[in-house]
Amino acid sequence: MSKLEVYFLGHSGFAIELNDKLLIFDYYIDDNNVLTKLFLKNHKKYFFSSHNHHDHYNEEILKYASANTYYILSDDIVLQKNISNVNLISPDNEIIIGDITVKTIGSTDAGVAFIVQFNDWTIFHAGDLNWWHWNGDTEDNLKFAAENFQKELSKIKGFYFDVAFFPVDARLEEHSAKGVNEFLHCVKVDHIVPMHMHGLVWRENKVVTKNGESKIWFPEQYGDKVTFEK
Repeated sequence: MSKLEVYFLGHSGFAIELNDKLLIFDYYIDDNNVLTKLFLKNHKKYFFSSHNHHDHYNEEILKYASANTYYILSDDIVLQKNISNVNLISPDNEIIIGDITVKTIGSTDAGVAFIVQFNDWTIFHAGDLNWWHWNGDTEDNLKFAAENFQKELSKIKGFYFDVAFFPVDARLEEHSAKGVNEFLHCVKVDHIVPMHMHGLVWRENKVVTKNGESKIWFPEQYGDKVTFEK
């Protein structure tokens, strides 16, 4: 049995621990010092940043550069220093780092969404990929948002993910779950984790996906942790 430990750092930031690997997605804040504790262990560290917005990329991650630290960053991120093991990636690309395979699709805002395969696990982190249906927006903008979202979803239709992190943004009001529900009808997901919530705690008990039901984990406090098994 394989156990995946997932820690909520804040906003869209998560740390995933499995054996000798620590994957950190969209680090922005870590008010509960989760990473300080995890970094005491001898992990290979992989930092993923989906785009250059301040709430998804924090250049503090660069201070952890070492031979066992790898960076997989959207190519809209401009680095202020030269460090090793940096991989800049654009939408619809793939890179392999050791036994980790990273694929990307585009976003409906900026940068990329990540598909990461390692140790028989497949993880999806949406970044800012979402159905951004804003109340009060123009019909043209709403049409563009819908079409752009469907275009990106079509690239992963029928995919299977063990864990998927997806925005459920309270600022979208009654449309906050529009994107994640469409996503879950397009793919099969064992565990769905809402993020980028802006104060919302998504309280669905279960959701129906393309091939059955997904289990939902609701992180509420910085430092919250869950264990997924397979």
